[in-house]
Amino acid sequence: MKKKIIITGSTSGLGLEISKSLDKPGNELYLFGQNTKKISILRKKLKYKHKYFNMDFNKPLILKKKLLNIFSEKTKFQGLIHCAGNYVSKPFLTLNLEEDIIKSSNINLISPIILTQEIAKKNLSKGSNIIFISSASALKVSPSLSIYSSLKVSLINLTKCLAQEFSKKGIRVNSISPSLINSDTLKNLKKKLTQEQYIKLKSDHLNGFGNYSDVKNIIMLLLSKKSKWITGSNIVIDGGYSNT
Repeated sequence: MKKKIIITGSTSGLGLEISKSLDKPGNELYLFGQNTKKISILRKKLKYKHKYFNMDFNKPLILKKKLLNIFSEKTKFQGLIHCAGNYVSKPFLTLNLEEDIIKSSNINLISPIILTQEIAKKNLSKGSNIIFISSASALKVSPSLSIYSSLKVSLINLTKCLAQEFSKKGIRVNSISPSLINSDTLKNLKKKLTQEQYIKLKSDHLNGFGNYSDVKNIIMLLLSKKSKWITGSNIVIDGGYSNT
């Protein structure tokens, strides 16, 4: 079935991988990114015609104004996949108010709330899906992830509340909580850890670190009719990390 889908954080990481998987004849993707250069690169990577938007999720009030110009009443979407995120790993007492706390809150929670509110008013068709990318850090806390973990927990609870509220409209809402996968985030984290810490972190993932495909496959399932009985769920994809 041909679909019109919004993907945030589409220029890198998981968002990029999802964008490439949904780059198919008939699908029209609304791709949100905050880096003009990366958006230009994304255009060249995808084969089919889509729409691209430079959106800064750290500026929710500006985001809201831009969304009003994008979503006309005639535009109906079948999906929203929120991948944009801001990973903050710092001891609690060293967190900077503007750069860490406010920015992370804007990107990880406030902006997805605004985006979902705007699209759900008149632009989501019956049978559509909303998917939020949370984190296994919401389930298993660790030092230096206080703000990040707290916001990701809030995203899971938002999922559950919206699933109940939107069920009358025939809209399903789910979240996914992946742990560390082979990505730039893992590479950067490895540089900050001792060899002993890295080995311990890897061993805590019973099936090892994951790949983008491990998360992407579940997202493709949630977008399909095969998952029509799944809503209000937080699907944990973490290689057993949250159980250790």
